Amino acid sequence: MTKTMRFSKYRFVGPLMAIAAAGLLSAFASPTRADVLITFEKPTYTTGTLAGQDGWSTSSSNSPGQVYTTATSGDYVGGQAARGYTGVSGQPTYIGTRALGESFGPTATISADFYASNGSSYLGGVGLAVFGMSNNKFYVRGGSTAITGDAATAGHWYHLTATFNTTAGTMTLTALDLTNHSSSVATGITSQVLPLGDMSSWNTIALRAELTAVDNIDVSVPEPAASALMVVAGAGLLLIRRRRQL
Repeated sequence: MTKTMRFSKYRFVGPLMAIAAAGLLSAFASPTRADVLITFEKPTYTTGTLAGQDGWSTSSSNSPGQVYTTATSGDYVGGQAARGYTGVSGQPTYIGTRALGESFGPTATISADFYASNGSSYLGGVGLAVFGMSNNKFYVRGGSTAITGDAATAGHWYHLTATFNTTAGTMTLTALDLTNHSSSVATGITSQVLPLGDMSSWNTIALRAELTAVDNIDVSVPEPAASALMVVAGAGLLLIRRRRQL
């Protein structure tokens, strides 16, 4: 069989592989990250005890937490949010978890709205890294290492985004002051080196709420299918190039 005939026989294989992979990427892997969004809104949530709603659980030694009604504050849209059981000093702290249905990879992003007050609210993985607010200051922790960042304004809602990178062992925290119309504010926590642990098996979100509130939790994890399809697309393009060289 001649070189020309061989190329003629296989000339469509590479393009078809690339086209098929691109189609699958468009249909099934866009976006390339899987999001789990928790808004605490009706009808999924009703005001009252949080534990037992939408998969949230709590330990017997702590408050079951509370879903309560919130008011609009700047760009924060009022509705419902989660907090420590009554939000009153001296009441037990809510500590609970909820399964995500997704496992993290080497990187992950979690964002949420936090209400700044003389209390604390954290989000993160069980036994791993957490982020949030502590006594009107931005806060992150990895293992036993805790970092307190810049001060926030009491009574304001903030949108915090934590980006985890277990390969580099870092966490970056950014913030928008929602009450002040989504103005960007410094957190004092940029590429903070922390013992993040193994996030590959992290498939549960943990919440601690004491005298403050959390809303609109968005967990974004890498979509494995997208990476696999990119490999297929790449293989198709390489095959095109190789056939053209024959």
